[in-house]
Order: sequence, then C-alpha cells, then structure tokens
Amino acid sequence: MLADHCTINDVPQRLRQWPTWLLGQMHAEAKKVIAARLATEGLGMHEYAALACVEEFAPLSQQEVCDRLGVDRADMVSFVDRLEQAGALVRERDVTDRRRYSLRVTPEGRALLGRADQLIAAATDEYLAALDPEDIEMLRTLALRVLASRAVTKPK
Repeated sequence: MLADHCTINDVPQRLRQWPTWLLGQMHAEAKKVIAARLATEGLGMHEYAALACVEEFAPLSQQEVCDRLGVDRADMVSFVDRLEQAGALVRERDVTDRRRYSLRVTPEGRALLGRADQLIAAATDEYLAALDPEDIEMLRTLALRVLASRAVTKPK
C-alpha cells in the first residue's frame, strides 16, 4: 500500500506497468477503508463474508463455508463464534447428519448484513469516486471474468 505522503507517480514505472501489482495496491487500500466501516457494526471482513455466504447458500456446515471462502477451519470457528454471540447466526444440528452442525442466519443477522452492505456500498463509492458508473461496472465485470477463469474444481 502506498505511504500516506506518496502518490502513484512516486512508484517506479516498472511496478506501475503490472495490472496485478496495481490491483494489489487497490485491494489493500479498499480493504482498509471497508474494514474501518464494518468495524462500526462490530464486523470484520471475514465475519461479513461468512454471514453473506450462509445467508445465500444455507444450509451450510462450517466446513462448507470454509471451502467456499478459502478460510482456515480454525479461523472460521472464531468467526462463527463471534457471529453466534452477536445473535447474527445460529448453529443447528444437521437433520441429515447428526454429527455436524448447519449454520443459519437469524433475522438480526439479515439486518446486520443490510447495514453492512450499505457501509460497503458507501465506502466503495467513495474509494472509486474517480470512475464513472460504467467504468465501475467494467472493472467488476473484468474482475469476475479473471476470477472465473481461475476457478479450480476440487476432486470429490
């Protein structure tokens, strides 16, 4: 991430020529801005991602959330614990496999997701203010295209 007193023009051209380096810089800066906004709701980025994943794809086990988000199992336990303590998520015995727990978003969790979405939208608009809406949509589309091409199918 660029130092506070630097601009992108202070960075060597050799680095600025690489879209991957530039994307990394953008990611680091945007993540910092969004994390600060989410913290006002007591959420971290990983908790937000876990809550969003469960809300969209439930019922899911903690392991399935880990697999979808690429998060370590041990870390996911603490994320789910915090979300459960906040009343945003509940663990329930899986009806098909009593050895595992399924996760479900509560009404409070849905409300929290809504507030978090608004915070992220505002932070994103602020961070990408130099772009017009068409540019932002193009950036999103290109990012999705690259990420979709990198998807790896796991053996079952």
